[in-house]
Amino acid sequence: MAPPASIGTAPAQTAPAEREIAALAPADSPASVPSVESSLPGEQPALPASIGPERLREAALDGDPVAAFEIATRFAEGRNVAQDMNAAVAWYQRAGDADMAPAQYRLGSIYEKGIGVPRDLARAQEWYRQAADAGNVKAMHNLAVLHAEGAGGDPDLEEAARLFRQAAEHGVRDSQFNLAILHARGLGVPQDLIEAYKWFAIAAASGDEESLKRRDIIAAALSESDLGKAEAASAGFQPLPLIAEVNEVMMPEGGWGEDATSVETESGTTVSDNDLVALVQKLLAEKGFDPGPSDGLLGRQTIDAISAYQKEAGLPITGQIDNGLVTALREQST
Repeated sequence: MAPPASIGTAPAQTAPAEREIAALAPADSPASVPSVESSLPGEQPALPASIGPERLREAALDGDPVAAFEIATRFAEGRNVAQDMNAAVAWYQRAGDADMAPAQYRLGSIYEKGIGVPRDLARAQEWYRQAADAGNVKAMHNLAVLHAEGAGGDPDLEEAARLFRQAAEHGVRDSQFNLAILHARGLGVPQDLIEAYKWFAIAAASGDEESLKRRDIIAAALSESDLGKAEAASAGFQPLPLIAEVNEVMMPEGGWGEDATSVETESGTTVSDNDLVALVQKLLAEKGFDPGPSDGLLGRQTIDAISAYQKEAGLPITGQIDNGLVTALREQST
């Protein structure tokens, strides 16, 4: 049974889900993809000094999964070091084997899309499963997508619906949209137009125009009584709280000991590292990027927002704060 064609047609979002159910990323040819067997986590890979300060390198080599994740990300992005997906996968696997859910999610995405490794949907599903079981909502959504598409076999819409519901209840908009589609068509779940309306309405409330259109189509098919029930159900929705440590990488206090660039305020006084990060977070948020709370901590969400802004602004994509970044942010704020 093929998955419903319209599942996942909701526009891309800024919420946790990285992809929708539409089309899988094209598979790389295994013959053209470098093997990672030579850099499996059991070995002790050398770390170039340029990749980061000694504190980071020592922590990674000593088995700290957060440090291993950071090393992996720097290899994957080519940040401070030559890009090396073999090394990135090996370091992500170190963190994943230590039960770090964000690393497990990242490995699932890498194997699903064949980024630097042969595409392997079975391995992708296993990594996603581990992360989803720990409470990682991105992994819940992406694993649901694979089940709905029948990755590696026949579609399993019941399992897809279960996972979409888990992610939807935690606020993942694409999962809310896809769960509504399944309820509207009775695929993997009983057909239930009240539930379909509810989830389309919830997704629409976060700005999804396609969900808004479909919500109104469902509304026209409901009786006045059922429409009242559906509206009440959507109005009363509150997303379940996320488990922070399994959905975000929690950087150590003070970061990894990298020197921050000294930046002056407009009045000519210098600011502390934490104040500088908070300033950048504030400026990024003003421009529509999502660095997370303005807490003065340079975590993964802030780094990703910096990288996204640098790309849009035509700056070198480093994910780091420097004078050029702050100057560009300030100039565009005036």
